[in-house]
Amino acid sequence: YYCKRNDERYDIEFETETGGKMLVEGKSTTMNKESQENMPISYREISLVEEYSNNEEVSYVIIRIFNVNSSTPDIYIFKGHTI
Repeated sequence: YYCKRNDERYDIEFETETGGKMLVEGKSTTMNKESQENMPISYREISLVEEYSNNEEVSYVIIRIFNVNSSTPDIYIFKGHTI
């Protein structure tokens, strides 16, 4: 795996078992999922969804982690597609 430098557009990059590339943006909060109505998303993140939505070799996902300080955080994975 590879972790982001400050000038890159995602947090983690890794190669899957089948040889594909996965780009990951992590978004965490100490709040629980019931107390949050919206998930902040930047234009940069939307542009990555658009860039990789139909790409067979590279996937981009946003991982949202609630209760990050808890021993049992809630984790959700979002993979966007443009329509």
